[in-house]
Amino acid sequence: MAEELYPKEFLRGIANKGFIENGHVLYTAFQFDDTGREDGNREASINWLDDDGAIALALNQRKENGKIQFSGGVARINLDYAKMILHNFSQVGFSYERAPLENNKYHGNLLLANSLSKQTRQMLMTGLALAAGTNIIPQTNVV
Repeated sequence: MAEELYPKEFLRGIANKGFIENGHVLYTAFQFDDTGREDGNREASINWLDDDGAIALALNQRKENGKIQFSGGVARINLDYAKMILHNFSQVGFSYERAPLENNKYHGNLLLANSLSKQTRQMLMTGLALAAGTNIIPQTNVV
């Protein structure tokens, strides 16, 4: 089976401005949900930056109540940089995937093994925040 090709960057939606401090993305912007996956992973949704449509889709995404989903904007993260920061964790339970949705062809997930300790999960989340840094595309839609 051929290896999946991934773009150079991915986006992580920032639910609110409380996940940003002094222009930096905080580790709390990378919450991993235990969704009951059969592979034993937790997931954090992302959009793969295949083209600029991924940015527009993320910034225009809405909750069920019609409000903007990512009022804090979106973090733009270089995949190679994130892999460099997290290279020691790929052997203990960090990975990623494409997981297109009916209304979002860019969708994917960052994956963390459920078996990781809370402290290790927080280190991974911190590494992702470090990779994101200040590379935030601000929300310009009416919130």
